[in-house]
Amino acid sequence: MRFLRALLTILALCWAQSTAAQVELPGPWPGVWIRGAELVEAGAPIQVPLPDNWNRRAQGRGGVADYHLRFDWPRSEGDVGVFVPRLSRVADVMVNGIPATTIGRKETPVLPTWNEPQFFTIPALMLAEGANTVTFRLTAEPRSRAGLSAVFVGPREVTRQKYERRTFWQTSLPRFFEMLVLVVAMAITWMWFMKRNEAFIGWFAVCAWMWSVRVHQLFLPELGLTLYQSEVLSAVSVHGSQLAEVIATLRLRGLRLRRLENLMLAHFGLGAIVLLLAPADSTAALLRWIYLPLTVAAFYFNIRLGIEAWRNGNRPLFLFAALIMTAMCFGLHDFLVVAGVLAFDGIFWLRFGGPLMILALAGLLVQRYVASLKRVEKLNTELGDRIAAKTLELEDQYRRSRARELELTLLAERDRFTRDIHDGIGSRLIAARAAMLKPGVGHDDLRRVLDECLADLRLVIDSFDPHAASLDAMLGDFRAKSMPSLRAIFSDVHWPVDGLADCHWLGPKGNLAVLRSLQEMLGNAMKHGDKGHLRVGTRCDADAVELCVENGLADAVATGQGALPGLQLAHRGLASLDSRARQLGGAFAFVTPDGRARASLQAVRAGQARAPEAEAESATAP
Repeated sequence: MRFLRALLTILALCWAQSTAAQVELPGPWPGVWIRGAELVEAGAPIQVPLPDNWNRRAQGRGGVADYHLRFDWPRSEGDVGVFVPRLSRVADVMVNGIPATTIGRKETPVLPTWNEPQFFTIPALMLAEGANTVTFRLTAEPRSRAGLSAVFVGPREVTRQKYERRTFWQTSLPRFFEMLVLVVAMAITWMWFMKRNEAFIGWFAVCAWMWSVRVHQLFLPELGLTLYQSEVLSAVSVHGSQLAEVIATLRLRGLRLRRLENLMLAHFGLGAIVLLLAPADSTAALLRWIYLPLTVAAFYFNIRLGIEAWRNGNRPLFLFAALIMTAMCFGLHDFLVVAGVLAFDGIFWLRFGGPLMILALAGLLVQRYVASLKRVEKLNTELGDRIAAKTLELEDQYRRSRARELELTLLAERDRFTRDIHDGIGSRLIAARAAMLKPGVGHDDLRRVLDECLADLRLVIDSFDPHAASLDAMLGDFRAKSMPSLRAIFSDVHWPVDGLADCHWLGPKGNLAVLRSLQEMLGNAMKHGDKGHLRVGTRCDADAVELCVENGLADAVATGQGALPGLQLAHRGLASLDSRARQLGGAFAFVTPDGRARASLQAVRAGQARAPEAEAESATAP
């Protein structure tokens, strides 16, 4: 719609400018339209009205004829201009019997100048005050749209303005529109290549290209086409675009009538062949009727399209059909001009019909584009609302999930705390109570049991610290708390910390099991080992955990030389260490080489394999 308004505004401004430019000079003589002439053609002169359609008056006959036009000229300053809206093909002009000039194209046979306004000047010296005669000796060929329009004679400037205005509307503007259609045809073709599923866009591209064939009229001298070849090419251009428009209209309605389309295509191709092969004297008659079925089909389908659009309330589609029908009515007007029903010198409207068809298509495409944008905007709005609602739902679900996770975490921590207290302190207290019931239990034994309970309670409490997930941090903290008591018992304690690295893969429960194992290994060393030298090795990283406690043998703890396969010992402490190691997915070993006792525990992360040399190296730690 905006494009249509802009185009109408441009046309209105052009018309206003051309009208405003028509300023008649002040003077006694404004000029006169000559609408009658004396015709002399191989016989007695006859009076004919102007415009004179040669083909209608002398159908099928060419020749040379003189048109004598008489007018009265009051003597005034300045030359006289003569404006001829239309003539064909070439005319020798004589003023009062004196040859003055030749107008029209001299080449034969080429496209006639019947659609090109003519202008020439008569010097004042060639005119006599009062009656004067201007003679047009017209040369015409059979069926060549020959003839002479009404002629305007007046002051040169006034006549020139009329000529320029007529040239603008009859020649310049239509040629501009034809070039514009050519550019639009390229744009529509590119659009179709971008979206090939829209068949009607492709057929409208064909329509625009067929119409653009009319541009050949701008290059006739270079092309060297004859009159009849140019007429055939123009007819093929117009009716080819009409055929493509009909198929595009069918596609727009969602119809694909294969038989009808193939029939129309065959009719069009056969008609073009007949026109090219037909004799020149039959071309004019063939041009009038051979493509009449295509015209009838175009009117029918576009009327149906307009009716359906009106019933469905689709205003853009109705406007599209109305513009197409307007362009076809322009073609009907031109057909009546060529047939001699309307005035011979009328302006041909069909040359404005092509831009109307392209304008209709552009309006429809813009409407579809705007509708698509609105639909996308609506979908985006709906999607945004759905996303917002889903976001609120997910946030609520996340809050509930977090609350549930927190509840489950608290329950799990409470369960772990209860289990750790039961398995550690509880079992030790039960053992201490049972030991106290035995005779001969001293204060030292009771103090030792209570110290073990307190140490285990300390481990359980430490396992709930924020750093409990990191074994290296817990080992470092355990070392710092254990060193004073170890130095109080052993004369030499060697416990390096350079083997500690980030270790988070065991989790708090696994870390507590490792610390309990280390605590029990140290407790065994303090209880049963030599009080001289104690060497402790700890190593942890992202793949494995290794613990090793080594000191001298003290008394009846000796269990034999070398490794103890299967740990089939009577000592419950060693069996407990082996059980914890298996729970961690590792192994425990106790050896007594060279009068020394070495207890080692190794756990490897699932999916990791330890090299034999690494195990051998760890066996020599610390």
